Amino acid sequence: MNFFSRVLKNRWKLFLGFSFICAIVLRLIWPYDIEYKYDEDYMFRRVMRIGVSELWPLLGVESSVDVKNPGMSVWVFVILGKIFSVTNPIELAQAVQILNLIGLALLTFFTFTSISKTEREPWFWTIALASVNPFAVIYQRKIWAQSILPFFMVILLIFWWRKNKPLFAFLWGLVAAVVCQIHLSGMFFVAGFLLWNFFAEKYRDLETVLATRWRDLISGGFIGSITAIPWLHHLFSFSNDESIFSGLSQLLQLRFWVFWITDPLGLHVGNFLGVQKGNSFFAQLGDFIKLPLISGHPTYFLGLIHLLLLAIGSFFIITGLIRSFCSIKTKRCGLRDIVLSSSMTGQCQKAVILGYGLLITLSTIRIKRFYLLITFPFEFLWIARLALAGSSLKRARILLGILFVAQLILSAGFLSYIHVNGGAPQGDYGHVYRLQPKILK
Repeated sequence: MNFFSRVLKNRWKLFLGFSFICAIVLRLIWPYDIEYKYDEDYMFRRVMRIGVSELWPLLGVESSVDVKNPGMSVWVFVILGKIFSVTNPIELAQAVQILNLIGLALLTFFTFTSISKTEREPWFWTIALASVNPFAVIYQRKIWAQSILPFFMVILLIFWWRKNKPLFAFLWGLVAAVVCQIHLSGMFFVAGFLLWNFFAEKYRDLETVLATRWRDLISGGFIGSITAIPWLHHLFSFSNDESIFSGLSQLLQLRFWVFWITDPLGLHVGNFLGVQKGNSFFAQLGDFIKLPLISGHPTYFLGLIHLLLLAIGSFFIITGLIRSFCSIKTKRCGLRDIVLSSSMTGQCQKAVILGYGLLITLSTIRIKRFYLLITFPFEFLWIARLALAGSSLKRARILLGILFVAQLILSAGFLSYIHVNGGAPQGDYGHVYRLQPKILK
């Protein structure tokens, strides 16, 4: 076998290896440029003090809906800090980054060992896109409870594929209970995911829909929930003049599905740069899309990258809708067809996008973009499966390849912008950590 034949045979392994190298660089480069504000500082100080000058807390920091997070949201960082012998915020951020890289490696291992060869390609693209996606990169560099969720979601994925075995069903329930206590979005996710799958199993005559060991799963969840008792007391005694629910307006915005579509496409990073801070579109995002500059003149290359991502995403969605319409028109689609899928992959994807998506939307809670970190890696799997479901496999691969390269460029461009400008003071990102001492002075 000559060199080119070996390369062709191992092309997926080589591509995934390159993707993982990109993931390492994007998450670990410029360690002193991490986002560092109140939440990050709070978490680092707890890591340094708990077990030394402070007792283990029963509750965590306040959430975006004002309710305090469970103590688990802090405990996992304390444990992470001990494992990595953390002494400063940079080391704690690197621990988070490494944990997420381990999650990507486990996802790759899971794909090769648990997914059938005929279904692996969408998962390969999932791993590649998750490695370079701007939102994945930005969030997985942060000292934030939500930032460690992808690792735990991969663990849950591995256990779910063996949910018909007592031990793995028990472990799924146990880890799911921990996830619920790391961030409040976990509660909606676990409830929606399980309810959807429970309903699906009522029609379980397909070999691809494994029987869940519900008793073992619930036992694991019950044991894992014991540590949430102090938080439950806080929740039932919580009172606030401002409701955490937004009513009909939140329901009509369909924010979950807006984020679901834009996240895997890398659209858009404006919130980090200040768009939603009232500092005008062209204050920082305008500078960003002009990059790179050549002899001081803007090229608008990153702006063109945004348009390219939008065009590819629109093509995938429009062609997907046309296929769905034609499928419904040519054959009768009942409730069974909506609930069930012909594969474990499809069934899990439906449980996430419809089970979790519908539940959190109908709750009318104020949905934030980072509430979808709990869906890892299914946002990326959805866009990959949507693309590959078309009539032309070659075209789908080309477009997914362009999507990969475009997001790699966008992520690198964002990190470069943050490095050169010392952050995004008008946006959510704020000043980078290395400038914090100067700012405080």
